[in-house]
Amino acid sequence: GGMISQIGVWTEQPLWKLNGDADKYNLNLVKGINDKAVSLAELNQPLSIILSAHAGNTGGGTEEAKKVDLNKIPTAICEASRTSVIFGQARNEQISTMQMRNPQLTPVGFVGAVLGALAKANVQESIAWVRQFNLFDDDFQEIELGFGDLTLDAEGEFISTNLYESLSPVLLDELDDKGYVFPIKYSGRQNGVYISKDQTCSVGDYRTIARNRTINKSRRAVREALLPYVNSPLMVNPSTGYLATSKITAFKNLVGEILSKMQAAQEISGYAVTIDANQNVLVDDTLRISYVIVPVGVAVRIYVEEGLSLTAK
Repeated sequence: GGMISQIGVWTEQPLWKLNGDADKYNLNLVKGINDKAVSLAELNQPLSIILSAHAGNTGGGTEEAKKVDLNKIPTAICEASRTSVIFGQARNEQISTMQMRNPQLTPVGFVGAVLGALAKANVQESIAWVRQFNLFDDDFQEIELGFGDLTLDAEGEFISTNLYESLSPVLLDELDDKGYVFPIKYSGRQNGVYISKDQTCSVGDYRTIARNRTINKSRRAVREALLPYVNSPLMVNPSTGYLATSKITAFKNLVGEILSKMQAAQEISGYAVTIDANQNVLVDDTLRISYVIVPVGVAVRIYVEEGLSLTAK
């Protein structure tokens, strides 16, 4: 019914599929899932989808399919702006047992933690905000990717699930650049587990979950305010046949009031509402309203230059 704003998808289906021994894996599922989100948005039910798929098997039933070469991981950027791909999980005995008992050895992931952060966050807030969203607790102290080599050793344990500390900063940066979201730690911060980013599978205007949630909130609120006016009478200027000035002002104020409240709540930085005064509603029975919002910025990176000096000037 359009009431859900975020949805998490956990699946045993593979996130990547083999594409020859020497080539990068093929990205699976993302486009199809994003198409579903697009279809929902066209039905006035916009939402963000968090996908946690099986990253530990590249689509085959062989032992070789259980081995994931991190250098063959493809980019998740495919202009799927309504979908985010996550992997990684807590590293503890309970999680290991859950993954081991799954017939497909699917990583447990951390989709619940991400959805929890989204539920707590205001629409304009990044769930990667360090001060606000620390996932660390008794069951979430150590982290791992949850995949790598899921064949079993002599003790019946996975050969490798890629413990976070075993991954190089260069590799983590590459996974980040490829559009994936995963749990991370920051040097110098004890008792901290954080979400790497809130990015979507896009590099455009809607490249973050926060931007999608913000525009989706405005869409829902504006639609709810305008819906009672569907099939309502529209007075026109009898001299021109164009929409009457009083109606233009009334509808601009109606939409502007909603966006003004979002600006006051610091969910957006600003907005503008436009109604073309020359539209002839007598011809096509259609009222056209447009608005733009200026999003809130996010300090994804903070660069500081420092040095020694003989004076403080």
